[in-house]
Amino acid sequence: MKIDILTFYIHSYFWLIPIGIVLVLFFLLICSKPNIFLPLLTFIVFFQYIGYNTPYQRYFVIWDDILIFIFIFLVFIYRLTVGKIRTSPFDKYIFVFFLICIISMFLNKSQILPSLWGIKNYFQYILFFYCIINIELKKETIKKILDTITIVFILQIFIIIYQIYSSRELNVDSIYGTFPGANTLSYVTLYPIFLLIGKNDFKFKNIIDRFMFLYLLFLLIIGQGRLGILLFLLILLYIYRKQILVQFETKGFKFIIIFLIFFVGIVVYFYFTQKDLNRLLRHFDIFYQFTKAEFDVSSGSQRYLYYPLTWKILKDNGVLNLLFGLGPGMYGSFAGFKFMTPYTRYLSNVFGQIDRGFDPYVSSQVIPIWGETGFLGLIFYFLLLYKIFKFAFISYKSYNNEPLIKSLSCALIAGSFLMIIGSFFQQVFETQVLAYPYWLITGLLLKLMREKTV
Repeated sequence: MKIDILTFYIHSYFWLIPIGIVLVLFFLLICSKPNIFLPLLTFIVFFQYIGYNTPYQRYFVIWDDILIFIFIFLVFIYRLTVGKIRTSPFDKYIFVFFLICIISMFLNKSQILPSLWGIKNYFQYILFFYCIINIELKKETIKKILDTITIVFILQIFIIIYQIYSSRELNVDSIYGTFPGANTLSYVTLYPIFLLIGKNDFKFKNIIDRFMFLYLLFLLIIGQGRLGILLFLLILLYIYRKQILVQFETKGFKFIIIFLIFFVGIVVYFYFTQKDLNRLLRHFDIFYQFTKAEFDVSSGSQRYLYYPLTWKILKDNGVLNLLFGLGPGMYGSFAGFKFMTPYTRYLSNVFGQIDRGFDPYVSSQVIPIWGETGFLGLIFYFLLLYKIFKFAFISYKSYNNEPLIKSLSCALIAGSFLMIIGSFFQQVFETQVLAYPYWLITGLLLKLMREKTV
């Protein structure tokens, strides 16, 4: 029997309407219950790239956006009914950065859709942060959210084993868990590592915590993210610098033991993956990697070539563009690559990276923010990150006997290092799985600190 194609499509799309209504009602119900919604959202964000490098990826990565904007809408309505919206110590930096984005958009008469999408990418999780500080959260809910992060990372091992089994090799490109790339796996693992370190004050008396710590170190190493590995050691030294370098108490010995475990783990891992000592040494030759290698055209690298190019483009466009940039979504951001705006299209192959078989993306947050919002945007971007880092450090020092505050502040110090230093080597501010825990932890810590000062 011949089927009428038009009738088939009408009936097919007809059933999407009630399904869509049910989903919207379900989302509204879930979003109105933060104790359920926030752990669920955390799980979704960290698992949304489970279909990475497959045709199904686009169906997974939209759900956190949908849920967050429904959540923002509900919290906004709630605050309008109960009173004024609560502010934060970071408001003026956020507002000025937002204002610069708007001025840049109108100054350049930028394309509307890419510009709005670029602003959305920059401020989506900042709005989520404001939602966190404007709802009522119990300590039990905060602990449940942190437990969800732990569960997410425990589940990574099963995904990684499957990826190794499927690829039949220990290759960096095939081992990324549920994250968009192996480097990102290393970077994002810094959050649960320092949540655990802060909670235990680097003591790990519980055997489960010891095992979990070693397991997280394994995830950090297997991702092969040099920056993540270096940041781990740098952050640990920064937080416990007095005990390690001056007093050299028990924590100093522990640091040396962990460093040795780290080093042996890296050597063993690279022996089995590369079996090439020279390549291993070159891979962790820090001076080479952060000097000469940054000039080499490769997949997402050549960052030191982008800086003089960006300066030249902004200078050639005039003083206003030097100050305010070329407009959000117009220069190398995720939005720019999504819509392939003119300058982004130029950047994608300006050094012949596509011709050589490499990906076109700009692996630096500094480049798009500088190019899209100018020197003013870049200054206020780093001022905002520094202000949050300072808040995290003060929180860590002020409440030394509060495990939950210490855990969150320790993780936020790590996140601040990642955001500030990582901005030169990764698009951290726009990457969902890196930006989400950063703003989530900032919001949770601010809520706890305010409860303590009331």
